[in-house]
This record gives sequence, C-alpha cells and structure tokens, in this order.
Amino acid sequence: MRKTTIILIYFLSFYIILQFVWWGYHLFQLNEQVLKSEDELNKKYMMIIGEGIVFFSILLYGIVRLMRSVKKEIELNRQKRNFLLSVTHELKTPLASIKLNLQTIKKRQLDSETQNNLIDKSESEIVRLENIVNNILAVTRIESKSELSEKQDVNLTRLVQDQVNSMSQNYGKNHPFQTQIQEGVSWKGDPGLFELIFSNLVENAVKYSAEGSPIVVVLEKKSNQIELSVKDSGIGISKEEREKIFNKFYRSGNEEVRQTKGTGLGLYLVKNLVGHYNGQIIVKSEENKGTEFKITL
Repeated sequence: MRKTTIILIYFLSFYIILQFVWWGYHLFQLNEQVLKSEDELNKKYMMIIGEGIVFFSILLYGIVRLMRSVKKEIELNRQKRNFLLSVTHELKTPLASIKLNLQTIKKRQLDSETQNNLIDKSESEIVRLENIVNNILAVTRIESKSELSEKQDVNLTRLVQDQVNSMSQNYGKNHPFQTQIQEGVSWKGDPGLFELIFSNLVENAVKYSAEGSPIVVVLEKKSNQIELSVKDSGIGISKEEREKIFNKFYRSGNEEVRQTKGTGLGLYLVKNLVGHYNGQIIVKSEENKGTEFKITL
C-alpha cells in the first residue's frame, strides 16, 4: 500500500477520534448549562450541528479519496502482475526457440537451406529479446531522470528505410510494408531513441493486425516539423482504451489468456520519448478498421 494511502487512513482515524472527543466535551458542557437561557442553548446546538456537517463533509471527502487511491493501487498492482507475467513469457519463449533451433542444428544432419532457415529464426528471436531489454532499459533511464542522450544530426530518411528493410525480414512475410519516405529528411536527436520509437510503433501495428494486412509507414517534412506515421488495418482501439494505452504496463485483458505478445511498455515508452523531444503523438483509430499513430517532432 502506498505511503500516501497509509497517511490518509491515519489522518481520518485521528480526525474521527478527535471529533468525537470534541462532541463529548460540548455535550457534557450542555448538560452543565441546561438551566441557562434558551438562546445560548440554541447557539450551542447550531454550533454542534455546523461542526457535524463540516465533520461529515470532510469524512466523506476523505473516504472518496481513500477509495480512489485504493482502486488506483489495485489497478496498478494488476498491471504490474500482468507485466511480470508478460516479461517472463516474452523472455522464455524466444530463449526456448533459440535453444531448440541450436539443438536441432547440432543433433541432426541438415541441408544448408534448412540450417540457414533455423539460423534466421534464431536471429529474429535474438532481435526480439534485444528489443525487450532495450525497452526496459529506456524506461529505467526515463524514470530515473537520467540524461537520455546527446543530440546529433540524423538522416531520418536512411534510418527509417533501414529499419523498414530490417523489419521486413521479420514481419514482411505476414505483413507487407507500404512506405512513403521523403528524401532528405534530417533531424537533430538520438538515432537509437528514434529507432525505439519507430520499432515500438511497428511492433504494435503487427501485434494487433490480421496476418496478410499491410503496415503503412509515412515519413515527411512539413515546414519545420517532421511527421512519422505508422498505420495498420487491425482491430482498432476503443474510445475507452484510447485514454489508457500510453499508461505504463497497460495491456487490455487478462495476461494469462492473452494471445498477443508484449510487455505493456512500448507505447508508454513512445509517448515519453516523443515528449522528451517536445513532440506530439496523435492516435486515430476505428474499431475493426485499424489504427494510425502520427508522431510530430
């Protein structure tokens, strides 16, 4: 339980006890003054009633705040539990796949084509592991307020095209890429952080799109702003979830029965990295038709 919640509980308990002692004192005083004038008694009663209204108002406010705090903690604990389950699964699955591929190559006499296929699959799993670790490290740096990087001149046209070529090897068979990449787009920042932004948006599009549906990537410069958009034809995002998708650990549904991969850090990381460069992120989505994430830097 968070420190603020515990403090709030102690404060309310102390306030309730103090208020009852105060009321008891005044009731005792009233009993002593029962023979005094009616006006004085009425004033006393009105004072006690007024204090009672204030007391119950403060008490009600405290209870509401406490309930909200507890509800928020329960939700955060659920998301942390989901995160631990998903990270465990995300780390074990590629490791098991790599181990199996290597054992197969070692124990069996395979032709070169089959060997190369298994090696390619293992390399893809290694890239997946690397992305997970990079995301976790980046989130740690953001939350510790560490200096993320030094700015340098980056050729975004080449960077995005290289990323698309690399990701096509992993996802291209199931999700063909459609690109519109403007020539000569440059930017001042960290190429590694931009790669994290781009890769997380693409992976999110892949996870929530049907096999065979395209991933549309657009990079262009308008006036003094750079726009990057990643669009899919997937399941879309409901209005209710649109407000939550950038929360840390957030993933809809139950982690124990989830089919899609992920840790719940990708979009949280994207939002924070875009914010680090004073950029904006816009989400356009329609359920069962697809989602577009547009980054402006």
